[in-house]
Amino acid sequence: GNAGAIEAVLAAMCRHPENQVLQQDAFVAVQRMIAGNEENVMKAESAGVIGVVVATMRGHVQNAKLQEGACAVLSILSFENGRNRIKAGNAGAIEAVLAAMCRHPENQVLQQDAFVAVQRMIAGNEENVMKAESAGVIGVVVATMRGHVQNAKLQEGACAVLSILSFENGRNRIKAGNAGAIE
Repeated sequence: GNAGAIEAVLAAMCRHPENQVLQQDAFVAVQRMIAGNEENVMKAESAGVIGVVVATMRGHVQNAKLQEGACAVLSILSFENGRNRIKAGNAGAIEAVLAAMCRHPENQVLQQDAFVAVQRMIAGNEENVMKAESAGVIGVVVATMRGHVQNAKLQEGACAVLSILSFENGRNRIKAGNAGAIE
């Protein structure tokens, strides 16, 4: 908050982008500082947190744990926050989250965190819906559903994403049907 902790954490992430342990720990710290604290969300936003998160995701695609933390931060930032949804969409966060899902299809925690992040980034934002659509979100969602049929929480998350994508969007309804989302 007022002590500059968020800014200090983001600066450390930027100074040491190769240090995966630091990046993971930083995501946990940011999550804890911004969860339920709108003032800290605004400070993180002003400090460029979304760009840092996306850059970190792109720089460490092989690290599933780091991707989980990134998805959690994006989810918190995008929760009922239209400004951050726009920033996330413009920064490539949707594509980075979908890439993480594709890279780590077996990681159920990551898949669940990613679904929540995608839901929150596309809710009420038609431009982000189109970005998700262009990035192949429907195919990723269906593949995750098929790969984790026994996981009810993942199925819920997948259905929520498909619901948002299909709401008043005939093109996405057709794509979902063609991708096997109904079966």
